[in-house]
Amino acid sequence: MYISTQYLKATGAVDVVDYLDVRDWEQIVIKPGAERTRVYQLPSWCLDRLDGKVDWLHGAFSFQEMERSVAAAYLTGAKKLGCTGAWLMSSIEGHKPGAGGQAAPVRFADLESALEPELRCSGDMARPLSGCYASVHEASRLFARV
Repeated sequence: MYISTQYLKATGAVDVVDYLDVRDWEQIVIKPGAERTRVYQLPSWCLDRLDGKVDWLHGAFSFQEMERSVAAAYLTGAKKLGCTGAWLMSSIEGHKPGAGGQAAPVRFADLESALEPELRCSGDMARPLSGCYASVHEASRLFARV
């Protein structure tokens, strides 16, 4: 998370709320950026401290690093905050079993199930990304609130 936070800050394209700045807050109130899109870089254990509305969730291969229950709680939390869309990228079958100490791999189907029925797949992004890094073992999909 540190690297992605520093990258986003360096681009100057978004207003980044760093976990280090809010980690001791009892409640994290979500507010829009004044002049730019605001991005909250937060670990899953902060979700229950969030108050407000979010419009977008982006997950780039992070959910496959979590336990299924943690990934599901994260996605459920995003739905409760009013998330209207998401872009998820992840391994289709999850990590190799046991990698990272997981009890079971988190498959892309697990992520889709956690988003439904509120958010449904609205597009497959694998083709546009195929020239970059996508492979037949990975999925990149957009989801929209129905």
